[in-house]
Amino acid sequence: MLRRPLLCLYGHAARPEPSVLPSSSTLARALTSVTATASTQSFHKICTRPLPTPRQRYRHTDATAVQLRKTLGAPIPLNDHAVSVTMPKWQHVVGYEEGDADVTDKLVLGYPRFVYHPFVKQLVDVWKAHAVEVGAIAAHEVVGALPFPSLGTAERCRRFLEDAHAHEPGFPVNLHPVGVMDTYIVTFPSFAAGEAKAYWQHSGEILSSRKAARVLASLGHPVSTLVNGFPSAAPLSSSTSSSTVAATAVGEARPGCYRQALKERISALTGQREEDVYLTISGMAAIFKAFHICKQARPNRRVVVFGFTYLDTLKICLRKEWNSHGVHFLGRGDVADLKTLEGILKEEEIMAVFTEFPSNPLLQCPDLGKLTELGREYGFPVVVDDTISNFDNVDLMGAERGREGGGYGGIDMSVSSLTKLFSGKGDVMAGSLVLNGKSPSYKELRRAMEEGKEGGREGGLGDDAELYEEDAKVVWENGRDFEERSRRINETTRGLVEWLVGEEGVEEVSYPSRTQKEIYDRFRRREGGYGGLFSVSLKEGLSPTAFYDSLDVYKGPSLGTNFTLACPYTLLAHYNELDFARSHGVCPNLVRVSVGLEGLESLKEAFRVALEAARKPLPENGLYFPPGLRM
Repeated sequence: MLRRPLLCLYGHAARPEPSVLPSSSTLARALTSVTATASTQSFHKICTRPLPTPRQRYRHTDATAVQLRKTLGAPIPLNDHAVSVTMPKWQHVVGYEEGDADVTDKLVLGYPRFVYHPFVKQLVDVWKAHAVEVGAIAAHEVVGALPFPSLGTAERCRRFLEDAHAHEPGFPVNLHPVGVMDTYIVTFPSFAAGEAKAYWQHSGEILSSRKAARVLASLGHPVSTLVNGFPSAAPLSSSTSSSTVAATAVGEARPGCYRQALKERISALTGQREEDVYLTISGMAAIFKAFHICKQARPNRRVVVFGFTYLDTLKICLRKEWNSHGVHFLGRGDVADLKTLEGILKEEEIMAVFTEFPSNPLLQCPDLGKLTELGREYGFPVVVDDTISNFDNVDLMGAERGREGGGYGGIDMSVSSLTKLFSGKGDVMAGSLVLNGKSPSYKELRRAMEEGKEGGREGGLGDDAELYEEDAKVVWENGRDFEERSRRINETTRGLVEWLVGEEGVEEVSYPSRTQKEIYDRFRRREGGYGGLFSVSLKEGLSPTAFYDSLDVYKGPSLGTNFTLACPYTLLAHYNELDFARSHGVCPNLVRVSVGLEGLESLKEAFRVALEAARKPLPENGLYFPPGLRM
């Protein structure tokens, strides 16, 4: 089920003060006063300052960090553009899902696809006030509105809402140019807020907080910081160090230079051509783009989702507004599901197979070799979300194996969330899509991509959902030490998992080296490891709530951060469909852990203390358990 709109209310600490707009003529002058020169001078200069080393950036026992980890609702990291928020208690997660004001009012922000960022909401308020002033909407009229980063993204949202309300002739949904930086507002009746939020969440085509802040400043409404009043945790914000990582010289500042630098970087990591790398507003926007490329290349067919993927991947495929032909959901992604897939292929053609390597949160590895073999035989592309394994650990496109004479056997397209470990700091949203130039489906997919840019069948998706340049700058800077961080996190996670599996009360630890190691190893690079994500479930009689509450690491949504981040994933992702998750082997009490750059021994101690707390008797009143959660 979709997130309820009430979960997206302003937190008390984050709500901007009501804005009084200038007159329409003043606003018009503000709208036309933004020049390309001013914007490029402000953020397009390549940064070559030294990067602090990971160990100096993330001290697990820093007193202010300990205090911040225990504070409900704080942005993590302590940054206006943070993509996570602290939920240190199990009950906080339940309260968030239930819409409990005692929890939601304290959340300064949230994951940007699920919770509208305060700067985004402030922009809506500014626009509405101006619209009332000029008579575009009546003062008493209750109108829903969302801002989008381009005309194309706004138009796709409009089409989605019209399709969702096709049974209501004359359903009013409109597009309004803001007049700054190609930003548009989509307006709709307030009762359609749920569908509008669904588009924002599932498509990932959101207005980033940085672009929202830039637009507001251009309109004469600069934003205020969101992080005042929280303990200043230097390891999560900034620090300096004499140790440096060499910066890459990209040349003279120019529009698009950071996007180009990122494409070059990802091209080198994947072994694919720069022109086959596409940058998107978010990781989900990359999946959304991949879906529409496949739909345009192979229309009028059902799609296959193989394995228990991230929830919004499945939601994209299930929404009738995007996919009227249906989906085959093979949620186990195992040998039995492979046989089921073979049976399906004998009866019908399919659009594509979407899967993850490994899956989230069970860390299972589908047999990509068999899937691509079937793809070659039956002519469909295999699209893989490799966010959790990451570019440095695995080679899914066969470039490295090809150089070693192993022949081609790679996937057709990869999608990744650069928000996660590639960036690592948790202060920016971004995604990438990479086409495999050696794929038999390459020409077909590339042609579909080009037709989409020109507004081909069913609208397509062009480059209007491309990553905002200022966000690209942050991703590029954050990712300069990506390989070093990835390898250190691999090592720490391996040690922590090996220790955990032997601890009393631990039922299961899901990690690629323990799930389908043989399959994973076929794609693992020489220097690669098994990643930084694992899930842990406890034996019957131990309290998962006490374990979570006592675990002294950062706790909240997202993964792939430079600091360890844990969450009760099933509750956050499937709170209203726990039986569905359980039917596919996802335990409601599971705790997902994304390991960061802290030292192994300090993390062991944090988990040892949490396990000791979990072994104590369960609370009699069952306060932390929502309906149906207790097994």
